[in-house]
Amino acid sequence: MHLKMNQDGVLVLAPAKINLHLEILQKRSDGYHEIETIMHSVNLYDTIQVCPRDDGNVTLELHTPAERANESSSIGLDPHQIDPAQIDPAWLIPADATNLVVRGLLKLRELLGISSGAHVRLTKTIPAAAGLGGGSSDTAAALTAASLVWLGRFERTAVETVASQIGSDLSFFLGSATSKESGLALCRGRGEQVTPLQLNGTLHGVIAHPPAGCSTADVYRKCRVPETPRSPEKLVCALAEGKFDELPHLVFNRLEEAASQVTPWVGQLRDWMEKSSAWTHQLSGSGSARFALCRNETEANQLAKDLQASGLPRVHVWQSCMTPAIEAQTRLGIASQ
Repeated sequence: MHLKMNQDGVLVLAPAKINLHLEILQKRSDGYHEIETIMHSVNLYDTIQVCPRDDGNVTLELHTPAERANESSSIGLDPHQIDPAQIDPAWLIPADATNLVVRGLLKLRELLGISSGAHVRLTKTIPAAAGLGGGSSDTAAALTAASLVWLGRFERTAVETVASQIGSDLSFFLGSATSKESGLALCRGRGEQVTPLQLNGTLHGVIAHPPAGCSTADVYRKCRVPETPRSPEKLVCALAEGKFDELPHLVFNRLEEAASQVTPWVGQLRDWMEKSSAWTHQLSGSGSARFALCRNETEANQLAKDLQASGLPRVHVWQSCMTPAIEAQTRLGIASQ
């Protein structure tokens, strides 16, 4: 995350993530799956502005690429009020109290024991149901910003408590546990147990998202727990030592087969990547987005042009994003506790 104080409140850039490794370890008694994954934040951002409200209400103003393209109303798109058949499914995002951002802020306010309000202006770039963590990143950003707006400081314990209650990926995006240099971490449990990792260099690549998303719940219902889980140890070492030439043999996602059963677009995008100049490629999270790793920025730009020529609606060139929230907060001179 990148944070900036302004006259209206706090402005945050919330990054997407890719999964360089994702293995399923076991099915838990609470219905979730125990996983082991390496997450890496990349410079594809949603923008969140959090402003104080005097009336005590928590409101969300949502803007999407679909809305901007159609010059729609500034109140944003609400799937309860529009015809879903006419909207790109990547932007079918609720703008009401069911949105994870609003739910998170209400829980944080309750935990802090305050009655302050907030207005959140969320401008989306990260597609929904893509395996890129957009909803979790937005919520982590909003929680951090609201803490600063309401209290004038980052209330670490309260924010992390709420994050652990409402989402598995939020702890990674908060940046309180990820490395200040890498934006790279090994995540276990449901994803909430975060261990920072080192990255010796900058990764470059492309993210492509097909005209369909994947329900995380549907993908996990179809996944199988392997008899022998694949270890991320060699990948961790390669990233730390900058041995990027080994990455094509090491990136991995156990959810690939299950996601392919949810939508045929997963397999179609995989086939396109296979025929392209991609150095290596893999599904991100539970899909449906796929990322490619490239040797440098020049190769990434060329690959993006090739994929766009294939008719894909969303193609983004990316590189490693290395400024977590707490580092940015420190540079702004905001005390944490």
